[in-house]
Order: sequence, then structure tokens, then C-alpha cells
Amino acid sequence: MYVYLTKQTLIKHWSQYAEEVLKWLKGRPITIEQIFSPTTRVFRRYFPSKSNKKELVYIKDEQDVLYWAKLHTYSFHPYICAPEQTAPCWYVLDIDPEPAVDFELTKRFTKIAVEYLKKEFANKDLDLNYCGNRGFHIIVWLQKFQSQEKLFELSRKVSLNIAKEAIKDTVLAKNLQITLTSKQEAQEFEEFKKNAGIKDKNNPLLKLDTRILHKFANIRSPWSIHPETGHVAMVVEPADLEDFTLDKVIKYADESPTKS
Repeated sequence: MYVYLTKQTLIKHWSQYAEEVLKWLKGRPITIEQIFSPTTRVFRRYFPSKSNKKELVYIKDEQDVLYWAKLHTYSFHPYICAPEQTAPCWYVLDIDPEPAVDFELTKRFTKIAVEYLKKEFANKDLDLNYCGNRGFHIIVWLQKFQSQEKLFELSRKVSLNIAKEAIKDTVLAKNLQITLTSKQEAQEFEEFKKNAGIKDKNNPLLKLDTRILHKFANIRSPWSIHPETGHVAMVVEPADLEDFTLDKVIKYADESPTKS
């Protein structure tokens, strides 16, 4: 089930954030997430067309944002690396905790990740975003790559190193089971934990989702609405992370018509 919002609410929301969201949308293909009912979700990668020609969705300006708002769009998912590299490629860390993970532990992990990435990618712009479902996305603006796979190799390696760094924190090691969703890195990390004597199998799970690293790799943009929670994905200044609580998240309540 999804939090259902009316078209009027979506238009009002995106009218407020259309200008701000363009930073993450311009120059790269977008996957559109539409909710048409409490049980119907559609991910649209191509413009609607009567011909067989497939054209990836691009967002040029605020009017394009509002065009999709009128079509029940909750979220924009920009590509991590545009096929023709018409925008900077991103390193993305998708921090995905299960509901049982204490939000303060998620923030503790995220702070370690931010500090690591600032050193790893010195002089690169970094964005920290609440993802809409108790986790965070960290985006580092990089440069053009020889190939998407080169970018993804780097991303998996850096994500593994962040996991190794985080597990050195005794509080996280004691209270979380951290894992990566890519098979090779997950196996290497499990071996690292075994050698360190860390036993965490009964702890709640915090995943670093590297499954998103594929041909159509994308990530939910800031100011999108997460359909499972009604939470808005919000930009968080790294310096404000410690004081950021779920009470500060913009939330939408379900507007499903009542059954007669």
C-alpha cells in the first residue's frame, strides 16, 4: 500500500520545489515514479509515445517538473551517470536501514561515511539527503568516466571501505549488522568482520545498497515524496546531521477517498 496523494497536492508540492530540484535533474535522464492509486505504482523511463521510438525522459526546466506533477509524479530518479555524460557523474552511497535500526545509529553511520568521503574526494561537492524512508543518500559530484562500469567499480570499492571504517566504531559494531548488497563486496566485508572478531548476526540490518549500480542506475532526488512513508526526501547540511530528527521531516498524510 502507498500513501495516496491527489493531483492537486502533487502540483502544489512540485510548484514549491520545482526550481530547487533542477540541480539534481538537469542534463541527465530521469525515471519517473508515479502513484495512481494506493496499490498502483509505475516507474516510467521513456516519454509516452505512439511510435516505437523510445526517448528517455529529460527535465529541462520548472515547466517540465510541473508537467510530470500533473501526471501523479511522486519522485524523480535521476541517473547516476548520464549515458552521454551530459552532466557530472555521481558517486552515490545509499544507506538503507531496516525499520528496527535506531535512527540515531543510522545518523552515526552516516556521519562516519560523510567524513570518509570528504577525505576520499577532497575538493568535490558533496550532498547529504534524507531519502524519505529512515535512511540517507550521499552524493559526490565527480567527473566524466571512461565507462559506467569504471564508475561502478569505484563506487563499490569506496562503499566497502566505508563499511570497514564504520565497523571500527564500537557502538556500531555492537548494535548493527552492516552489509553491502553487491555479492563480491559483501563476501569481502564478511571476511573482514570475521577476522576482526565481530559477531553481529542478531543485530538489526543496515544495508549499503549497491544493487542500484547497473545500466539504468538512478537515485531518488531531493524533494521527492516517498510513496511508502509520505516523507519528503530532504536536503540535510552535514553540519546539521546530529540535530536532524524524524520530527523535522516534511510528511504527507494519506488522501485516499473514503469507501462508501
